[in-house]
Amino acid sequence: MYIFAVDKILKKMSLFQKEKKILVVCSDLIFSGQIRSFFKLKDERIEFLENRNEFQNALTKFHVILILFDLHHPSLGNREAFSLIKEVRENPENSSALAVSWGAHTENTLLKSALKYGFDKAMPRSSFVRELPKIINKTLLEF
Repeated sequence: MYIFAVDKILKKMSLFQKEKKILVVCSDLIFSGQIRSFFKLKDERIEFLENRNEFQNALTKFHVILILFDLHHPSLGNREAFSLIKEVRENPENSSALAVSWGAHTENTLLKSALKYGFDKAMPRSSFVRELPKIINKTLLEF
């Protein structure tokens, strides 16, 4: 019992030693620029990810507090997004990360599926643009 408790405490301590990051999966350069501008352009707390390997490495390397996910990303969108968010939720160190996804307003089924598979929020892109400042301000309080 004692060894288990110590192991659990050490795991929690290692969580706090990892660098906190915001993960962004977005292939649209203009929209990526908007996201960067909300975070003061060169903010080192943000990681833009392009493929599964980068995403999985980030989950291992960082304490993830927010994931912003374009459900239409060419290589990580649609079903791949659902698979990745499942990995996040199964990862004890990052399972509490706020995961926000966006997609086309005409893709109701995709947005509903995102919620079903583990995203905290799934919204049309226009709503995401409106909500982004609130999401970011709330997240920055955790740094």
